[in-house]
Amino acid sequence: MRGAHHPSMAYLFYVDESGTPDLNPRALQEQPLLVMAAVGIQDRKWKQMEQAFRSFLRDLGLASARTDEFELKGREIYRNPALPQAIANLFSQIEPVLIASVIDKQLFANQGVFRDPYVKAYEFLVERVDRWVLDQERKGQEGEEMVILVMDARGGEGDYRLQQLHRHFLERGTSYQGIYRCIEQPFLVNSRITPGVQIADVVAHIIGKALREAFRLHQKGENPVQALRDSRFAPLVPYLRRVQGEVNRYGLKIWPEDRWQWIYPLVWESLRVSSGADLIEQDIPF
Repeated sequence: MRGAHHPSMAYLFYVDESGTPDLNPRALQEQPLLVMAAVGIQDRKWKQMEQAFRSFLRDLGLASARTDEFELKGREIYRNPALPQAIANLFSQIEPVLIASVIDKQLFANQGVFRDPYVKAYEFLVERVDRWVLDQERKGQEGEEMVILVMDARGGEGDYRLQQLHRHFLERGTSYQGIYRCIEQPFLVNSRITPGVQIADVVAHIIGKALREAFRLHQKGENPVQALRDSRFAPLVPYLRRVQGEVNRYGLKIWPEDRWQWIYPLVWESLRVSSGADLIEQDIPF
């Protein structure tokens, strides 16, 4: 019999993507990766994140912008010289867990099994968020933890298809596992007035930029680790979900894996260097 009852805990995972799911030649050339990122916090940290976001805007020199009229986009602030320190400050305050799924669209377009890269990216993301929560429970915490996914409303048929897809996962599981903790439906919001979704957009954009540059260097036979030590990507790395030091299959899922196996040891090396210590177990400070 379990011990004294403890109330359930909820987590908010804010989700957004960088890149388009389009597979036409121009989209494949200009945006070869589709990155979907989730930024997770405890529900009780919601107000703290709102306050930290205002500090984030100040650090970027955007404090005068009205948050109800201004939407922060990763592509627009990526070259802001204040971004590396601003995002480091932000994450030190909200202490999130980051999970990202990435689709190599150029290879996706040449296979005949899956049709929509957005659907596959969402499937990979939901699996990893759900597994993270179950792992939290297995660590001995009492009560059942639940996740609410918070996403930008796409409008019309796009929202309905996403809701149908999520319902399918809840009832039948994904291609690989059951989904037990990502409850009900995604909470669809207006990203302009939802800082968490804007933060997820920034995270997705930075990850996409770092991976594209790493792949370019890898193809040229140069050392791609410098792309992962980029001052904008480096503050993200310690918060990527990991188990036994690995982010592969946990905090970072890239499809197809066989083309990208070389990247994971480099992410681990970047994590070890940034921490200055040998990391073994996951150390997400919830």
